[in-house]
Amino acid sequence: MSQTQNRMFSTFCQSSTSLKISIVSLIFFFSSFTILASALSLLFKEPLIYCTDSKTNETFECSEFIACSNYKENYTIDKINGPQSFSSQYELICDNSSSKRLALTCLYFGYLTAAIFQMLFIFGQEKRKMLMLIGILCLSISLFLMLLVDWFDLGFDLMPCLFFFGGFGLIFVNTYVYIFINENYKGVIVALIVLLLSFGWGFMGIVYAVVGYFSNAD
Repeated sequence: MSQTQNRMFSTFCQSSTSLKISIVSLIFFFSSFTILASALSLLFKEPLIYCTDSKTNETFECSEFIACSNYKENYTIDKINGPQSFSSQYELICDNSSSKRLALTCLYFGYLTAAIFQMLFIFGQEKRKMLMLIGILCLSISLFLMLLVDWFDLGFDLMPCLFFFGGFGLIFVNTYVYIFINENYKGVIVALIVLLLSFGWGFMGIVYAVVGYFSNAD
């Protein structure tokens, strides 16, 4: 470990308990939001599909492409034994795949809207704090409502709107959190927080990638 890294971690160890709690909370909170950036393959994982040959009456496991191309009227989705995802629960394949595309489009449009807003408008410190809070609220409420909609099986119609506000909030948080750190922390502790934030974001991305790999996410 280099002298700079030793100095950063020794400063962290010598800091007050409240400062340690605020840093750890910030890192955990920020890293948990990677689900809207790194876990999309898990949220929309291809369901377990069984196709039935009308001529032989034989049923076999098939991919979404095969089911939609050759067995459009003769396929079933196994929601019990297959992966739990939006694609499975709401049958977002074939004719319904447009709903999935709409949700992802809204997510990226939320990213773009937030990025354009930040380029066009520059605010002072207090307003930046307010905007970061708005981003956190948008992101938190969107994720919470996604869980409620999924838990109570309320349909997928509301999801595109939630993805938009989730993407909008994610970019706000991802941008203003670094400015917030620079304005509210001093010295080497700033470099340590940024390092740990980047590590937390990357680590959660790796976790989702590993989970996606072993669950054969597409």
